[in-house]
Parts: sequence; C-alpha cells; structure tokens
Amino acid sequence: MPDNEASMEYHEISKASFECVSDIVEIIPFEAITPHHPDFEEHQSRYNWQWSLMTLDNKDKKLRFEFEEPHSPTERAGMCSHWELMRQASLTEERFWVTEHDTYLWPEHEDVFRYLVSIVGTRNIEYANIGLFMGCYSFSRDLAHHSYHLLSQKQFPINCGPFGVLERLYKTYCTYQFEESEKYKLKEFTFLHPWANGDSLRFGKSKEEMFDTYNKFDRDIFPHLPRSFWPPNPTTQVVKKDLMVTQEHRLYPENMQMEPWKRSKRFKVID
Repeated sequence: MPDNEASMEYHEISKASFECVSDIVEIIPFEAITPHHPDFEEHQSRYNWQWSLMTLDNKDKKLRFEFEEPHSPTERAGMCSHWELMRQASLTEERFWVTEHDTYLWPEHEDVFRYLVSIVGTRNIEYANIGLFMGCYSFSRDLAHHSYHLLSQKQFPINCGPFGVLERLYKTYCTYQFEESEKYKLKEFTFLHPWANGDSLRFGKSKEEMFDTYNKFDRDIFPHLPRSFWPPNPTTQVVKKDLMVTQEHRLYPENMQMEPWKRSKRFKVID
C-alpha cells in the first residue's frame, strides 16, 4: 500500500524473510485496495456485506450499534483486495500464491515451505493455505472461479473475515460442484489448511475435514498422533510494535486494539 508508510515497511521486512527462497518464488507487488483507492466504492459495492459473526467481533454486542455498516473501511478494503486477487486467479492457468504485506517466513521452516509449494503445484491442490490466517495461500482456477462468482453475484454473505469466508467457500464448492466430480474422487487430498491452533497444517479433502481443521486443534481430533506428524506452518504475520497494524478491527476488545501483537501467540513480534 504505497499510501501507508507502515505497510511499506512491513513489505520490506516480509520481502527480506523470503529472500532465502527467491530461487523458487518471485515476489510481484500488488497495489492493495485501500479506503483511499479511487475504485474502492466500486469494488465494495460488488459484495454482500453482513455483520460479523466472529467471536472477537462480538465480545461487546452493544458496540456494533455505534456503526452504520458492518466491517471497518480498512477491513472491507482488505477483503476487496483478496477478492480481486481471487478474480485474477480465476482467469489464468498460471497458478500463483498470495502473501500479505506483513507475511513472514520462519527461517527454520524454509525446507517445509519449499516442500509444500512443490506439492501444491504438482498435485494442483484446490485450496492451499500455509499462512497465519490469510498470510500465504493459493487457489486452483476452478475454486477461484466458483468462489468469485458467488461473491460478485452477492449470493454469499461476508459475515466474518476472509479466513472464515474462504473456509465456507471451500465447503460450498465441495457441496454444489466439486465432490461429485471425477477429479475429486481421484485425488488423495484437495486442501492444505492450518489447524485452529495455527502452527500446524493438515492435508484433507472433504468439507467435514475442512470444518474440523478450521475449528479444532490437531491434538483434539488426533490425540494419539505426535505433533511432529503434522507439517509445521512455515509462515506467520510479523508485528513491529512501533508500527502497530494497518487494519482497524473496531469491534475487537480494546486491549487487542491497543496491543495488537497480543492477538496471537503465533506472531513474529519485533520490539
């Protein structure tokens, strides 16, 4: 986001963390849609915005009545950026990964990152998310096309953040199109997604498996398996305390707005 100095500094930190894998990935900047973008109103008018059902957005149910519309302008703009990249993914056979401006590659997980990027490409996994929330993900063209059609036709309510929206879109794709296809039946797995604990990943297939993965911890579903069974999540979000964060989550509890690095134990925090 060239109109945001903090965002640009985060981009430089993020880019430096991915330098070790520059032989397999090329970082191509995307000018994110912001509330100041000349096409912001046109973009946000495409979608069906609803009040968030996320737990963090409902700690104080009275707070939402202070606002006329669901989601803050920066939350909407951020999601519009994700949906625009989804639209672009639906138009090309050349698969690409999306990383956010503050995505950080853990140096100790470089080999894991290389392995996962390779297997997602060779097996054409429909939805691969190897980040914290929306930090690093990729769609198949078919999933992107189906999902963007629903969103842009206002047939799919946006009532949470993009991480939750995509979990629901994947399940919808399975239900109404994908799971009856030969492609689905022949594949061993069709998604790669973080468990709810955020630091480990699961290869899965069905919408039921996706639901469990998104909502539950790995050890709760498979208590007999060692943690080493699951691939570690190779990326996270970096938070530099003096930069804070670039998105306003106005319904979050006050302490999480004032000290955003406390929202997750998985962040890379820079004092």
